[in-house]
Amino acid sequence: MLRRPANSLKFPKLGNFAKVNSGFLHILNLVAAILKHWNHNVVGDGGGGVRRALDKFARALIEEKMGDLYKELNSKEAKRQNAVLLLLASIVRRNSQLAWELAKVFDFKLAGFPKLAELRLRRKKFVDRRKKSYSTRKAFVGFAMSFLEVGSPRLLRGVLQQKDMYSGVLRGLGDDDEETVVYVLSILRDRVLVPESLVPPGLRSVLFGSVTLEQLVSISGKDDFGDAAELAHNVLLLVCTDPVNGLMPDLERHPSPLRGNPKRLLGLMKKLKATEVAYHKSLFMAIVKGRPSLGSAYLDEFPYSIEDLASDNW
Repeated sequence: MLRRPANSLKFPKLGNFAKVNSGFLHILNLVAAILKHWNHNVVGDGGGGVRRALDKFARALIEEKMGDLYKELNSKEAKRQNAVLLLLASIVRRNSQLAWELAKVFDFKLAGFPKLAELRLRRKKFVDRRKKSYSTRKAFVGFAMSFLEVGSPRLLRGVLQQKDMYSGVLRGLGDDDEETVVYVLSILRDRVLVPESLVPPGLRSVLFGSVTLEQLVSISGKDDFGDAAELAHNVLLLVCTDPVNGLMPDLERHPSPLRGNPKRLLGLMKKLKATEVAYHKSLFMAIVKGRPSLGSAYLDEFPYSIEDLASDNW
C-alpha cells in the first residue's frame, strides 16, 4: 500500500464495512499503527515521500470519513470506540498541521463523547466471575493529550477551550494507574505549564479546578505510587505557587496584575493532611510562603480550637 501514489490510497466506507467484515477492528488498528510508525521511523530519500503520502491519506480521513468515525464512536461498543480514538490520536501526533485540521472539524460536543472518559468495568461473559476492563478511558486520554503533545502554542490555546474533554481526563486521574498519571502530568508540566506554551493564566486555572486539585492531592499522598506521587506534588507546586498558572495572586505584577483564585487555594489547603503526608506539608508551606494571608485565612477557618486550655489566661 505504501508504494502506491498518495491519491490512490483508499479507505473503505466504515459504516458498511463493519457490518460485513469481522476484521474491521484490525484494519482500524493497523491503519493507526502505520500512521504512527511511519511518522518518524523512515530513512533514506524515500522516507519523505512515504510520509507525505501518509499525511495526505490522513488528511483524506479528516475531510471525508469523520461521519463514519462518529458512527463508530456512537456504537456503544468499547472496542470499536477505542479503535477510532487510537486512529485519531495517531493522526494528531503526525504533525501540528494535521492536529490543527482535526481540532477544527472534530465534534467535541458529540453526544456520548464525554462518557468515553469514564472507567467502565463489565463482567467477562461465559468464563468466570472475574471482571475484565472494557474501558475506553485510556484511549480517550491518549486522544485528548495527543493535541497537547504536539505542543504548538496556537493549537494549545484553541484545543484547551474544550473544557469538558480535559475535565474528563483530569477528574478521573485519581482512579488511573501510575503509568497513565505520569503520562498526563508529564505532558501538562512540559507542554502547558511552561512560558513557551503562551497559554494565558485564566485558561491554565480552568484546567485545575477544585476537583482536579483534589485528585492530585490524593495521588501525591499515595505511598505506593512512586514517581506518580512525586510528579503530582511537583505539578501542584507549579500550579499553586506560580502566579502565571492562574491560582496564586500577584497584584504587584505590571502591567497586568493577576488576581488569581485565593478561594480555590484555601479550599485546597483544607484538604491537605499536612501532619501526615510530607508532600502535603511541603505544598502547604509553599502556598503560605507565596501568600501569607492565606495562612491567616486558614487559621480563621481552622475546625479545631488552638487555645491552650491549660493556660491561666484561657
